[in-house]
Amino acid sequence: MTDFLNKIRSYLLDWRTDDHPQLPKDLRILPAKRAHTLTPSTSQESLIFASASGGPFFERLPPETRNQIYMFAFGNRTLHIDLQRNRSEFPFDPSVSFHAGSERRLRCSEYPGWCWWSSVCHRVPPFDFFYDDCRNGGQEFADCELYASDLPQQCFLGVMGWLLACRRAYTETINLIHRTNTIHLSSVFIVHFAPRLLLSDRLSQITSLEIVLPLQLAAPLNQNLPNTAKIQWATYKSITVSLPSNFPSLKNLKLSVSTNCRFHFSNPSLNGYEQHLLEPLDTLLKSSSPTLRELTLAVPQPLHEALMSRAVNTGTTVSEQIHVNGEYSWWRFWRTVDNIDDSDHQGGYWIRQGTEDVLVQKMLEKRRNGEDMML
Repeated sequence: MTDFLNKIRSYLLDWRTDDHPQLPKDLRILPAKRAHTLTPSTSQESLIFASASGGPFFERLPPETRNQIYMFAFGNRTLHIDLQRNRSEFPFDPSVSFHAGSERRLRCSEYPGWCWWSSVCHRVPPFDFFYDDCRNGGQEFADCELYASDLPQQCFLGVMGWLLACRRAYTETINLIHRTNTIHLSSVFIVHFAPRLLLSDRLSQITSLEIVLPLQLAAPLNQNLPNTAKIQWATYKSITVSLPSNFPSLKNLKLSVSTNCRFHFSNPSLNGYEQHLLEPLDTLLKSSSPTLRELTLAVPQPLHEALMSRAVNTGTTVSEQIHVNGEYSWWRFWRTVDNIDDSDHQGGYWIRQGTEDVLVQKMLEKRRNGEDMML
């Protein structure tokens, strides 16, 4: 156990300096300045040269029809983008088809360094975004056969061949991919250092995010927290500050966090969470207005119950959300944010039950027994 904790501590210290997150030294990043433009302009003027030799698809189909085709083929999905050190996360069973052919990662884990990974999300309703396990092969919360018949190829967006077909195909499609899909992130490095890892042109097109932060936010009672806990809180604050500039077109944000407190929350600890967890999101909402229209924070059930109980005493709006099949439900309450410079904005965000929900065990049990959980 001691060796495991030392490894975690070493990993955290590897990417921070003075309690602030830093990029690992062995992680390749984008150059500060490029010698030439990597992605050509998407303006119509730049595509005039292609109109004479674009083929029937571009010459005969109007832009509106082409966009409908692009949307059907590549849009309105949830896409995973992940960045982690190569490692084997589960034993490989050749008789099991893992989501997105995740068993292939076992081969690349032999090589040191960092590995990018992506797929289309095949999470099963009613499991929410904070229970997503597509990254680990979808053994509990995903069911690829409900989405695809050809595994594992259909677990991927399959857009690369089209993007490489010609310049016009690329320019008409690349922004649509980021603008119309929800991007699911669970890597602190991508969320915090997005401009140094992904092209700013692509980040500026992202409108919807699901972020599951792999942080354990200890109760911020005082300044005598362990260094690892301070790093976690410094990372969280830094992320909330950088999100508006990293994703300037963001309209819908779902954020999930975890704590290391599972049962009882005293008033001082709740005051600490109000100050260090919720107030940075208040500032985020203000600084992102009017672009950010919907913000949802998911917190572990014990903390949610404590915060909601306090909110009820102040007359806060509380509602029970029931899944469409009527069997599963969760609670959420509204947090009002004042001084938002947008009269059309709702003026706040929802805080809902997140991880460690007791209903999860019941849903997993039904799934293991082969019972129907779908709509």
